Amino acid sequence: MQIYKIKKLKVTHFRLIDKLNITFNKDINVIIADNGAGKTTILDAIAIGFGAMLTKFPNVSGITFKKSDLRINSENKLEPFMRIEIESTENVL
Repeated sequence: MQIYKIKKLKVTHFRLIDKLNITFNKDINVIIADNGAGKTTILDAIAIGFGAMLTKFPNVSGITFKKSDLRINSENKLEPFMRIEIESTENVL
């Protein structure tokens, strides 16, 4: 079984996030913030980014992108795109 470790996450125009870049520590990472700050949004971005790969595991269903995931800008309009990029390791046992 392959184990993937996330090295970097880049999110653009996803829900409340305009632009976010995270470089993860190789050992452990903790996300701490007030309610409504975007902790779940970060986890959902990761789940969407891994997409179909998650559905290969028993009892796991991946989540998919919805129109409501697009960020609403300061002019109260939907941003024309969203991007989720994940850089991960491969074949780490």
